[in-house]
Amino acid sequence: MTELDKTPGIVLIKTTYVHTLLGMLRDIDPDIYPYIEQAGLPENILNTPYDYIPDVPVRQLIEIIAQKSSDAEYQNLCRQACKNIFIPTIIRQIKQARTVEQALLEFIEIMKTESPNSQISVQSALGKTWFARYKAKSVNGAKWYELSEQFAVIYMIELLRVITNTCWEPDILSLQSDEVTPFRTMLEDADMTSSQIYTGRNFTALNLSDEILAKTFNRQLSWQYQEQIVHQPKNFLESLKVALPTYLFAGKLPISKAASVIGLSVRTLQRRLKELDVSYRQILDEIQINEAKKLLKNSNHPITAISTHLGYSNVAHFSRAFKRVTGEAPSIFRQH
Repeated sequence: MTELDKTPGIVLIKTTYVHTLLGMLRDIDPDIYPYIEQAGLPENILNTPYDYIPDVPVRQLIEIIAQKSSDAEYQNLCRQACKNIFIPTIIRQIKQARTVEQALLEFIEIMKTESPNSQISVQSALGKTWFARYKAKSVNGAKWYELSEQFAVIYMIELLRVITNTCWEPDILSLQSDEVTPFRTMLEDADMTSSQIYTGRNFTALNLSDEILAKTFNRQLSWQYQEQIVHQPKNFLESLKVALPTYLFAGKLPISKAASVIGLSVRTLQRRLKELDVSYRQILDEIQINEAKKLLKNSNHPITAISTHLGYSNVAHFSRAFKRVTGEAPSIFRQH
């Protein structure tokens, strides 16, 4: 690879969050496996050992959840997931804050790793302070964008309620979306009928009073547990190598499937790799051999089973590929 990879990384979603979304779906229909396939998620998503999933199948999963529920049902599922899973997971990582404002600023720093595709800030505008979130609109993803903004608003409101220990509600809700009806439903269902809503704005934002910002942030004992933080890769090649391993177990991973799950055309994926002086075959070989090393070191699975798991047509093909890269046969590597 002769070119330095400065291209943006593939957006990745934590697998634990995907499990939460699947729990939401199971509340609607207990038989979730057809929807896993429809969304393009790995078949073994419920027990995959990998930390991240590419975001394209996750978007499709969220659209499926919304299609199978009313606006109010979708929003209630989001609210319960935020209160019980997403917010506790993040808030446990807040360590230094003494006030609500400090807690929000620390939250923003954490989210730069957790959700780097969204820009979150506390900012001043029009003589007010705003808790704001910006997400670029996608030309072909209008429905996904609206659902994502609904989730973001629910998350932001529930976060403020948790860290203030109140039934807080915003005076003003500013939306990037043009459609106001789902958000009115959301506020009414949460007994927030006095909030003014403005659509078509540059940011999704909630206004914050000085009194709320200065309020003491009371950390609860249940928040003290610190999860291991897994950092997302920063560039295209690194993120591609993280996005694809979980799809290997289903057998051969053709470039058409790889391109689909990361939201690119085959031609665009090939062009990006060519610009970095590497082929898809080289990337796939590297991923397969790295995964093979892990399985040979850390499991008792037969080499034949490992070969099949990683998508090789037969064990002889796997052994030749492994020896070509490592200089050792798989059986010798395992002994060492």
